Amino acid sequence: MHTLAGFGNTDASGQNVFCYEGTLAGADTIAASVGSLSGTGARTWLAPEPTNRPPVALCQNLTLGGACGPVSGSVNQGSYDPDEGDTFSCVQTPSGPYTPGVHTVTLTCTDAAGLSASCQATITVERGTTLGETTLVLNGESHMQLQCGVDVWNDPGATATDMCGNPLAIRKFNSGDDDMDGIPGSQDPDDYGPGPNTSAEGTYSVQYMAIDSKWNVVSAIRQVTVDDTLPPTLTLNGPAEMTVACGNTFVDPSVTANDLCYGDLSAAVVKQGRVQPHTVGTYTLSYSVRDGSYNWATPLTRTVVVEDKQGPVVEPKPVTLWPATGELRTVLLSDCAKASDVCEYWADIQAQGTLTSITSDEPEDAAGDEDGNTKNDILLTGKASALIRAERNTSGNGRVYTLYFTVKDRAGNATRSSCKVQVPVSEQAPAEDDGLGGGYSVP
Repeated sequence: MHTLAGFGNTDASGQNVFCYEGTLAGADTIAASVGSLSGTGARTWLAPEPTNRPPVALCQNLTLGGACGPVSGSVNQGSYDPDEGDTFSCVQTPSGPYTPGVHTVTLTCTDAAGLSASCQATITVERGTTLGETTLVLNGESHMQLQCGVDVWNDPGATATDMCGNPLAIRKFNSGDDDMDGIPGSQDPDDYGPGPNTSAEGTYSVQYMAIDSKWNVVSAIRQVTVDDTLPPTLTLNGPAEMTVACGNTFVDPSVTANDLCYGDLSAAVVKQGRVQPHTVGTYTLSYSVRDGSYNWATPLTRTVVVEDKQGPVVEPKPVTLWPATGELRTVLLSDCAKASDVCEYWADIQAQGTLTSITSDEPEDAAGDEDGNTKNDILLTGKASALIRAERNTSGNGRVYTLYFTVKDRAGNATRSSCKVQVPVSEQAPAEDDGLGGGYSVP
């Protein structure tokens, strides 16, 4: 069998004409396979026409999408057998499926008698997906709310797939652990943000991104809002009821304020009320505080009772009766003592004092003429006044009168005390108190 390839000539009637010249003895069977440049064609038997002719293989080039992996496709473009009733089959080599790229395939068609024909074509499988076919879906809510200082940020993450359902790796930004290596973002230079701070109010954005094999990018953002809706708590330092002695200094132990979000707010506590430690009474102190979100704590109160249980303080003032004329002199309690009160700052000893007795260390009328031979040297003339005689025994060491009294403050607290009035022997020599042994008392 000799095969001649080439182009024929078209005659005036439009027929393709070519010449064949036999070179060997015997009968030749001539067949012409006429095809166009596009690959289509037909076989025409000339003379003598064989009893069985091979099939006609027709091919076409294919372009296929390969988004989801290897694909199958046939280049057969209507191959046939010119003999009526004859059966044939076509085999494509390689048979596929075909991965992304350009593949040259051969189509061979063979009839029942074993006669065959073939043709070639290309199968182009495109790579990747198209924009919009890759998806990224957030796991959980797209807007999450966390309680400041209470809740913990646990990133629910996201899921991304390509058009074929294949999972894609997700890159996270500002999640707190973007590269998911277990190292917090504040300590990991490979992370792009520290993530939501559950100890500080604010709105945080966590971004998720995935890229498919054709560099299509899909992303989503989750808004995480950290709110503070819980009020601070106040705790009294010390008891809720306190008693203070009037006149003492009162130091308020105050309160401690804590907030789950803002921490220690003790310095921001507002106190209302005041304790007057020198004025008897019951005082109420109230404490309140708010956090940065204007959540007010339940206020607390403290009751402070200022009570007066101490009597006045007495300071004696020595009195000297001179010259010793033997006359009765008026002596007021305020002449020989003064009083003060820690609660009231002052005390009117003349108004609040009471003489209880007056003693003399010399007898009222000693034997002889040294003391003037007088009687009634001590006379109580009022609650806080007396007449005292300016007389003494000239041969003694001077005369000392002792005034005993009680002074009360306005709360009724009493102080017992005494003061002295002296009649010296001479102006330059103070009298010496010999006690009550040689004297007397009134009453």
